[in-house]
Amino acid sequence: MEHLNQEQKAAVTCDNGVNVVYSGAGTGKTTVIAERFAYLVNEKGVNPQSILAFTFTDKAASEMRQRIIKLIPQKSLQDLHIYTFHSFANRFLQKHGKSDFAILRDSNRFFSDYEMGDQLQTVVEIYKNKVVDLELDNLEYNSAFRDACTDTFNEDFSTISNGQFRKRAATALRAYQNYLITNNLFDFSDLIIETCHLLKGNSELLQAFTESVHYILVDEFQDTNLAQYELVKLLATTHPNLFLVGDSNQMIYGWRGAVVEIFELLKNDFQTVKEFYTTQNYRSSQAVLAVANDVLTAIARKERKALVLLHSSIDSKAVPVHYKANSLKNQDQWIIYQMKQLHLNNGVPYDQMAVLFRKNKHLDAFSQTVLEDGDLPLAKLNLLTIHAAKGLEFEAVFVYGLVERAFPSLHWDGSDKHKLLEEMKLFYVAITRAKQFLFLVSVSVESFNAYYEPSRFLKLIEKEHLQTQKAAYFKEQLKTQPKPVNLYTETENAENLQKATDSKKWIILGAILLIIVIITAVLKLFVEN
Repeated sequence: MEHLNQEQKAAVTCDNGVNVVYSGAGTGKTTVIAERFAYLVNEKGVNPQSILAFTFTDKAASEMRQRIIKLIPQKSLQDLHIYTFHSFANRFLQKHGKSDFAILRDSNRFFSDYEMGDQLQTVVEIYKNKVVDLELDNLEYNSAFRDACTDTFNEDFSTISNGQFRKRAATALRAYQNYLITNNLFDFSDLIIETCHLLKGNSELLQAFTESVHYILVDEFQDTNLAQYELVKLLATTHPNLFLVGDSNQMIYGWRGAVVEIFELLKNDFQTVKEFYTTQNYRSSQAVLAVANDVLTAIARKERKALVLLHSSIDSKAVPVHYKANSLKNQDQWIIYQMKQLHLNNGVPYDQMAVLFRKNKHLDAFSQTVLEDGDLPLAKLNLLTIHAAKGLEFEAVFVYGLVERAFPSLHWDGSDKHKLLEEMKLFYVAITRAKQFLFLVSVSVESFNAYYEPSRFLKLIEKEHLQTQKAAYFKEQLKTQPKPVNLYTETENAENLQKATDSKKWIILGAILLIIVIITAVLKLFVEN
């Protein structure tokens, strides 16, 4: 544990009981959990089979197993009980409950027959993530169901009302649940809900199973939904030793069922909760963190909580940039130009650059622009939504489309305060993906047929923490733009040149033939007259 800093060491060596580690972006969440597991086994003599650890993805579970086994080499992977919530619930039901079910891994096929099928599918997924007891009666008056509909449906872009949409969604949900029951299927939400029901309905099973679970570790605790939290509480019935690692400032999945007040809920359910903070960032330069800390300050003010800032020993001469584009096209051109410059002048590999988008539609449009430009290796670039980029890191990050009503993505009146806070945290997540180079890109246009206003989030950042560039400056840069990097081999260049030459020949020949036809027609008219 000699490589741990003092904050990490204090968390890893904490006493039994309920412990929460508020682990800021880039401060080593996985390291803390792996070291806690190893500490319990190596220093406290705990049987690893009595430790249960939860992560949110199969990849994260695999990485955690590999990290932990290196720290306790005397044990084997079979000794480690590290699961996603869904994989644990599946194994538990197969062994202790109804075992003849199949898992519906993709509900797209069911909802594809419905008008507005994508939105209805999203409502069902969100609602089932928000509850432990699935209610199908009087759905129109169910607050969790109404919230799921509101989070999904945008009345501004639909021909039906919110109330009509709720009725459609209620009908679709009932039909979907009937389909699952008829075909002996569970979806992923059902796995956890059914496991909770089984444990709550069988006190002997609850007692017997929880006797064997002495410690529970949870990664990314802020992303926990109500059913997952209920499962953790049930499993801690006999031995309430919880080690929960998360970051409330990265709580960006409220829209899909994560409990916004999960940390408050925990404190209400358990009398004594010990809290630890890790603030030493090992990813980003202090210049990038200065921008991130400005956003953290705004979040803390909005949530009325203590301000905990990040710090880094990584120095960099690269100052984060805010580019003010004067059109959507100009925005794309500038990002493409800067990517080429980063590669040429700073040696940043293209696979270490990322453009982060609030919405998929903007990602698709930018991808097309990159293709049309032809000088960037699209396959190597990381073009991601911010949600998809969570947990990742890159040398250079471009945050795309910082424009009002796009990012933050809000209803026109911006009245949903919880939604605004989650959007602010999404902005923070985007910023903290950057190691060294950070670019924030806004668009400002005011014309008869278009109006784009820079995002309010840019006002959260102190002026001295950003270098601002305008479209006029970019115009001057283009005058000295270097020759684009040639991404093709000599053979490919020769083939492309030959194709271009052949193409020009056919164009010239076609033009000559057209001229001959026109002259012939004119002469014919002249002769006839």
